[in-house]
Amino acid sequence: MALLVGLLATFLVVKFTRPHDDTPVTVLPPAPVSPPDPPPPVLDPADKLLEEAEKALKEGRLDEAADKANQAKASRAAAAAALLARIGEARKRAPADETPKVTEEERIRREEAAAQEKARREREEALAELDRIIAEADEQATSDRWDAALAVYDNALKKYPALAGIEDFGASRRRVEKHRQDAATAFATAVERARSEAKAGRFTAALRTARMAGTLYPENPAGTALLKEITRQMLESNLVSIPPTPKGGVKLGDAKQPDEPERTFTSPGFLMDKYEVTNEEYYLFVHLSGHRPPPSALWSGGEPKTGAERYPVTHVSASDAEAFAKWAGKRLPTEDEWEYVARWNDGRVYPWGSTEPSDRNPMCQSFEASLASNPNQVPKNVPVGSWPDSQSLFGIHDLAGSVWEWTSTPLGNLRIQKGGSFLTMVRATRGSNRLADDTDLLHPDVGFRCVKDRP
Repeated sequence: MALLVGLLATFLVVKFTRPHDDTPVTVLPPAPVSPPDPPPPVLDPADKLLEEAEKALKEGRLDEAADKANQAKASRAAAAAALLARIGEARKRAPADETPKVTEEERIRREEAAAQEKARREREEALAELDRIIAEADEQATSDRWDAALAVYDNALKKYPALAGIEDFGASRRRVEKHRQDAATAFATAVERARSEAKAGRFTAALRTARMAGTLYPENPAGTALLKEITRQMLESNLVSIPPTPKGGVKLGDAKQPDEPERTFTSPGFLMDKYEVTNEEYYLFVHLSGHRPPPSALWSGGEPKTGAERYPVTHVSASDAEAFAKWAGKRLPTEDEWEYVARWNDGRVYPWGSTEPSDRNPMCQSFEASLASNPNQVPKNVPVGSWPDSQSLFGIHDLAGSVWEWTSTPLGNLRIQKGGSFLTMVRATRGSNRLADDTDLLHPDVGFRCVKDRP
């Protein structure tokens, strides 16, 4: 462009200054052209980092300045080192309580790094506790305490949240949860079957099934509730209504026996157990109340041996019998109540009448009856209701023979027992007969039955 301008200028000078004659004109050479501006120099990234670090240092952002200076060290080692030294001096001069200024990006980066480090430490801490936690839960699960086992896992998860991301922890908890669900299903099935058996009056089977249900899921409160439910049904089903005495009462005792004084008894009526209290009933009392089990050969491990459930409970003191009666919502009968039920209103000698048993017709469990059935066998007890022909006119069984029965009637410092037992001669089974005994003594042929006042 400059060259064109120069040529145009020369042309115009020549045109307007040349004479009109043919005098030759001297053409001047073109003016020199200026060279183009050189391109701007390219800034090295390291220099840019150092420049930004200088700016951050001046503004007091020491961490940011140090970070950028460190990034520039690869290309500008000397300059970066010098700048880092100045940053170090600035740190020393900074007040102790001055918080270095950081960018939002740097703050987020630091928070993420801190969170990652915290998660790493928490995971390591959780892994260090994992074996102990699983062992503690397994100890509970071994005893079928599924709720307690799961509680171990849940409490551990609250303390160590990182366990949620550890597969071994999750797998162990899921295994226990499955066992609990299986136990709950089996428990529900057993409960339903036990209730059906109780409804049909098969209380021994119902109780056995209920106890099995309790072992499947011992922590489930429905197990204890089921035992109480069946117990109530069984205890109530054992009660028989005894009518009021006739007008004027009934005569009791035997004038021929000096220790069996005659007396008149009147009563508005009451309820009496059809059978003596059995081992299975007494077991429920022991199990549900915490009372001590009897030291009977028919018991083992705090419960009746298999096959002995329907035998009358023995080796019980008067206070044991009273404790059971109170627990069952009943009481021990008085001597007169017991004798009235055994002798009715006609003063019969035995519950079945006045005919004395014989070897050929024993009628009740007694020493003679035991020898008659097997002379070489030691007399022993039998399940309640084994002598149905000996029941009283009110439908009460085993008032003669079987086991002596505690009453609530004292005689001096002793307590009266009635009924005789499988270890006594048959004459001891007379309804008017009485035996006074120490209330604390335990015998293999002493038990009891209960009565209940009319509502």
